[in-house]
Amino acid sequence: AVELEPTQPMYQMVLGYTLYESAIAQAKAPDPALVHLVHAATLEPKLWRAHYYIGRIYRDRGDARWAAESFDIAVRSSPPDPGPYIALAELYRRWDYPDEALAVALLGTKHAREPSDVWYVVGMAHEDKGDHAKAIEAFTKALETRRDNPKVYFQRGQAYFRKRDRRLHRVFETDRS
Repeated sequence: AVELEPTQPMYQMVLGYTLYESAIAQAKAPDPALVHLVHAATLEPKLWRAHYYIGRIYRDRGDARWAAESFDIAVRSSPPDPGPYIALAELYRRWDYPDEALAVALLGTKHAREPSDVWYVVGMAHEDKGDHAKAIEAFTKALETRRDNPKVYFQRGQAYFRKRDRRLHRVFETDRS
């Protein structure tokens, strides 16, 4: 009707609220990715990547509790990917549980093939606890594993500043190569 009579306000209104209701119905529909991931994890509970992506879906939906449970299952499998460790540690940081965040991130530094971003989270957890010296150590380890990580340089500089270390020039002198 809108195509035949585009100037009719009632037709435009009906089309508008019909499209709105359709979008709401689609948003409430089960996520097909989640359905398949849950099925995969049910068939083989050791599939850490399925649990990780289930957690990501829940986190993106705002359901942090279910996300944490899924990330925890993934982390318990000791995956080589840093994602599950980072995701769970960041949830703990958001909930103001720095000790738990630190424990998960430190576990990730032992298992992740590329631990630079995990060391970054270790540093941030130390910062949350106000331990700038340990944060600087963690940020330095992050840079040892990946020198091109600008967020680490920034946060390490911030930690030096918070520590009131006025020798900031040394931070950059030791990193030039």
